[in-house]
Amino acid sequence: MSLSDFEKLEVNDSAKAYLLETAKWGKFLAIAGFIMSGILVLFGVFFGTIYNGMMNRALGETQAAPQVQGMGFFMGAMYVAFAAIYLIPCFYLFKFSKKAKTAVEDSDASDLEEAFLNQKSMFKFFGIFTIVILAIYGIAILLAIIGGGIFAFMK
Repeated sequence: MSLSDFEKLEVNDSAKAYLLETAKWGKFLAIAGFIMSGILVLFGVFFGTIYNGMMNRALGETQAAPQVQGMGFFMGAMYVAFAAIYLIPCFYLFKFSKKAKTAVEDSDASDLEEAFLNQKSMFKFFGIFTIVILAIYGIAILLAIIGGGIFAFMK
């Protein structure tokens, strides 16, 4: 099937209804994602202070090493980074939802095309992100096996 076969493609009323419902759910999920990203940023900002306070209480004011103090900042920065990463697909989903709704309401092919472009970008982001995470898992497993082997030979 070539792209020229799609020149006669028409979107019937059922497909429009499905697309409109998909746009509504997509908008809901995107807004929920924006809210969750905001919560992650807030948690990340306050995590360092909370973590350092807990460590000071658990270890005593004099025993908390500088490395332990720095760990709170590092973990807080990780939460902010995760929020930024999570925000990207939510942004694409929101744009898809907005353009899909406009395309159905106005019967505008260019808005429908832009909606699908944003949906493609969201799926592409998830695909690349999944590949990166799987690669990190693979490297971590390989390093754990190598580290375990080295540790076994040291005894």
